[in-house]
Amino acid sequence: MRTIPAHLINEILEGNCVAFVGAGFSAPAVPNWDALLYGIAADCKVSDEAEERVKELLKPHDRMSSRGTFDREAAAQILQDHLGKEDFGSVLERVVTKENADAGREIVEDRIRLLLQMPFQSILTTNFDHFLVGQIGSDDVYRDILRKTRDPWFNIFSWDKQDLRSADIVKLHGQIRKEGQSDRSDVVLTRTEYRELLFEGSRYSNFLRGILATRTVFFLGFSFSDPYLNLLRSEILAMLKHDPTKKPLAYAVLDDVGDEERNFLLTHEGIK
Repeated sequence: MRTIPAHLINEILEGNCVAFVGAGFSAPAVPNWDALLYGIAADCKVSDEAEERVKELLKPHDRMSSRGTFDREAAAQILQDHLGKEDFGSVLERVVTKENADAGREIVEDRIRLLLQMPFQSILTTNFDHFLVGQIGSDDVYRDILRKTRDPWFNIFSWDKQDLRSADIVKLHGQIRKEGQSDRSDVVLTRTEYRELLFEGSRYSNFLRGILATRTVFFLGFSFSDPYLNLLRSEILAMLKHDPTKKPLAYAVLDDVGDEERNFLLTHEGIK
């Protein structure tokens, strides 16, 4: 294992580090974007015509390209328009929560256990699955997270029992309902919903700008292919005039990264 940067450790212990959890974190136990859309399209409520339109959009292509993101958002939009929001939410819920392999669940649950033992100032996630439970983003939640300061790390936890701290976890793109709840699942998945979230109101984007500009962010399970997040990050990098000779603005745990990519991320993106 590589040496963990002292700056990252200090930022966590001082309560100035926010964990940002992406889809890769829950991947062992949750369908990926393509599998999720195929699963919804295969539901008996979806017509053959709509299913074929989705399959056409999801034909193999470069998964990391912006076209791939566009096609997936468009496929989700077709399915939501076809089913209606309520039925789309219920079908989405069934696909996401369908029984997974025990090994996959155990991996994700173990990751969450470790994540919650670290004294992050808060935990943000774009995931809407049922594993990492938190609060859905709102005016009050955004304000509380931005204004909150951490107690000294040794006062945060009981050494005998894990503190789940669900109030410190923000589900930026919604959360599927838990078993027994009457409210329908309401998540951000379609192109229209992303556009509304990012541009119709300023709360979501301003909240993320505030976090990216003032906190050290620790990315987990991100591929940095999300054009919306990249747009906001680019804006903050330009505003802060990132200097690669100074301490990083963010850290990331990434798989299979070569030296050139690692150097580029640190020099031009402020990510170690």
